[in-house]
Amino acid sequence: MKSKKMNLKEMGIELYQDLHIFFRIIREYVFPYFPLVALSIVFSILVAACFGGSIGFLKPIMDNLFEVDGYQKIVHHEYLEAYAPSVSKWVDSVCNAPTQAEQGRNLFTLLLVSVILILILEYFFKFWEEYLIGKVVEHVSCDLSRDLYAHLQKMDIGYINSTGVTRFLSSFTNDILYVNKGIKTLFGKIIGEPLKAIFTIALAFWLNFWMAMIAFTVVPFIFIFIYFVSRRVKKHTKSYLKRRGNLVSLTSDTLYGSRVVQVFCMEEVELKRFQYENEKTYQSNVKILFYDALSTPLIVISTSLVGGIAVWYVGLEVLNKQISAGSFFAFYAAMGALSDPVRKLSNVFTRIQGAIVASRNIFDILDTPSKIQDPPHPLPLSSFSESIEFKNVSFSYGSSEQSVQVLKNINLKVLKGEKVALVGRSGAGKSTFVNLIPRFYDCLTGAITIDGINIKEVKLKDLRRLIGIVTQETLLFNSTIYENIQYGSTNASRETVIEASKKANVHEFVIETEKQYDTMIGEQGIQLSGGQRQRLSITRAILKDPQILILDEAASSLDTINEQKIIEALDQFMVNRTTFVIAHRLSTVVNADKIVVLKEGQIVGVGTHSELLQNNSDYQELYQKQFSALSDTKETSKIQENVVAQKISESEMEKE
Repeated sequence: MKSKKMNLKEMGIELYQDLHIFFRIIREYVFPYFPLVALSIVFSILVAACFGGSIGFLKPIMDNLFEVDGYQKIVHHEYLEAYAPSVSKWVDSVCNAPTQAEQGRNLFTLLLVSVILILILEYFFKFWEEYLIGKVVEHVSCDLSRDLYAHLQKMDIGYINSTGVTRFLSSFTNDILYVNKGIKTLFGKIIGEPLKAIFTIALAFWLNFWMAMIAFTVVPFIFIFIYFVSRRVKKHTKSYLKRRGNLVSLTSDTLYGSRVVQVFCMEEVELKRFQYENEKTYQSNVKILFYDALSTPLIVISTSLVGGIAVWYVGLEVLNKQISAGSFFAFYAAMGALSDPVRKLSNVFTRIQGAIVASRNIFDILDTPSKIQDPPHPLPLSSFSESIEFKNVSFSYGSSEQSVQVLKNINLKVLKGEKVALVGRSGAGKSTFVNLIPRFYDCLTGAITIDGINIKEVKLKDLRRLIGIVTQETLLFNSTIYENIQYGSTNASRETVIEASKKANVHEFVIETEKQYDTMIGEQGIQLSGGQRQRLSITRAILKDPQILILDEAASSLDTINEQKIIEALDQFMVNRTTFVIAHRLSTVVNADKIVVLKEGQIVGVGTHSELLQNNSDYQELYQKQFSALSDTKETSKIQENVVAQKISESEMEKE
């Protein structure tokens, strides 16, 4: 007994949470369009009234056809004369004729025309009801998409990477679609259809109270069944949305990595993976369809059986002359018409359960705050004039100090205009180091300052306006070459864009394309080579003209000739500009003002190339491995030439 009470309590809590999350969608996204919703509800009421009225007219029509004195009973009905005497007089004046047969024909024509007009009005109101609620649904969809997109634009990189892009894409497509269905169902059916049912039920009770009571004893059992079905649908909807997200993720990965899939002959393996996820998605959706399809026939059959018994009894009353033929037909029509709103209401709860699951997924994203926030009282930072300093900086990708630290007790001061190179083995923490400067992540302990100001105490936009970044993973958009270069510098003129392109040695290949700067480059710049994409990315950074430049393997996708061109352009661009360079090829960093050697997240050496080559064993090891691997290449010659040149320069300075 105790466990049963606990189960009921848990069910009550779950129901409350479900309603709370769904009505939050209503409160925050539907209520702003309350006038449209209210007008739609008014039209729903009018539709329901017309629906019930058209059925109610069956009684006078049938009484007029089958009753000998039907005309008198209808026109001079006690209720009509008592509550609408003017209507009674008007009908009598319109239908009055010398003979009883002519009176019946006139009344029949009037009643039939009235029913037709009511049906026309019903569907006129139905049009406005559906149009208005459809407009509200589209508004909600637009607002949800906007808020999701705006929220994700402000989220920290760590959250986006850990959650996965396809999870967000799933919310933009599947979750919002399910919410739309729920809202349309709520305001399109849960108001209009019950009103239809109320009108038909009222008519049935007016025609035969006790038989209507018997007919509606099935209603509590219908609600129990609906609750049972809705719980099952909620469970399978949650599974379906998760599986659908997995399927989108798998499809995205394999299409973007199609070259890797094909070169490793993994098509069959990937197809099997896809078929597995696709089958699981199919099974989840089929279960939803099963319960959705099951609810309608079971509810309609149960109401039809009970309604049939009631109609049979009323038919006996007609044969016994207890009620009129018109009352029988009207009662029969009411029982039949009741199945329409009941049938439509049967899948209301399944739609709403799907919307509840989707709403929870959406609010899980919207309610997650970014770990990178603007300070409540930011300090001004419009320029950079002195230095950037790392003070006892430690960082881990976990959320606690017990997590494995990627950077440990980093202390480094970089003066304005210095070129700083970060070297070390893969996984040493080089990219993490530079990612802390624009606050893609926040350090776990310690502080990073610019001109003595903690970067956490300034606005993110103010900080990031000072910084330009070029990474080894080029990000280009499905637009023109010009728009990709101008991205982030929207005020730049076309002449300025072309000038930046010439500096980055991009102009030459651009003018060879079909539409030059107006050439579309495709998704992720697929129409360009890897080197061209990288050079466009570098041009974008040059155009921004940042005071702090971060190059994370910026020349990794270039051949030797193009690399040399870019290095020459960057060397000119980096003059008097604070630059952080990450490169595995030492030839690109030997001329740095400072070379920082990282090992397992710690700084194990700082100095010039020649200083480190003489005094730092870790740097010597990196140099020797690269030297031996490239002993027969131009890369080695370049390193040797730079080393010799530096040693000659140093020896000359010593002589002086």
